[in-house]
Amino acid sequence: MKKALDRVWYDGLIHKLHTFTDAPLPVIKLIQYFLSSHSFRIKINDTFSSTRSIKAGVLQKSCVSSHLSIFYINDMPSTNNFKTALFADDTMFYTDHRHIKYAAKSVQNQLDLSYVWL
Repeated sequence: MKKALDRVWYDGLIHKLHTFTDAPLPVIKLIQYFLSSHSFRIKINDTFSSTRSIKAGVLQKSCVSSHLSIFYINDMPSTNNFKTALFADDTMFYTDHRHIKYAAKSVQNQLDLSYVWL
């Protein structure tokens, strides 16, 4: 789950919240503040770097982080007669068909579509 939470791009998530939900603007602003209020700096020996804002990744100990992560990847496209199973940072594509040729073509179509989405 940790890697999935690290991959959530803030600007993309906020865009999806505006575009794909009827979440009230104050709720989106609160989420935006929650995400943007974190920064980091590094220390090498006794010297600190300048402070930088974090642009991706949600806090792993927050109760809303897993929900934000799931919402972030929930719009992954899927072709007809094809299933996508998502859990944290794992994605499984699957289909069934009597003829392996058609099943393989279906899998390839889904992979092509997912490549564009990613």
